[in-house]
Amino acid sequence: MTTIYLLDDMDIYTGVLDIDPMSALPRCTLTPPPALTGTEAAQWRDGAWQVLPAYPQPPVPSAKQLQAEIVAATQQRLDDFARTRNYDGILSACTYATSLVPKFATEGQYAVQARDATWATLYALLAEVQSGTRTAR
Repeated sequence: MTTIYLLDDMDIYTGVLDIDPMSALPRCTLTPPPALTGTEAAQWRDGAWQVLPAYPQPPVPSAKQLQAEIVAATQQRLDDFARTRNYDGILSACTYATSLVPKFATEGQYAVQARDATWATLYALLAEVQSGTRTAR
């Protein structure tokens, strides 16, 4: 077994783990971190530990990054909804709106309505954020 010192995506020490040296390694270093007191955090930088007074706040995403994340999450949610009804995604479900099979036509029309309502609401909310009449969080 090998002792490794785990790091998060900001290279902050998060814990210790004993692993089989032949297994895949998570983000880590083999160098033990320094002793910490209170709210201090240890960060691995340029091959050495640095002691920080506190765990750093992650960088705030830009408005463009935040919007891209929200749009992607919304699309994923619509696709996941359609998959619960055995469609490949929301686009696939929407193509059934004109089906000659009544069950498929009903589901397709519902998918179109859900998709349209979701995107209309999302873009209205995003416009409010961009105009400053609503906060992003």
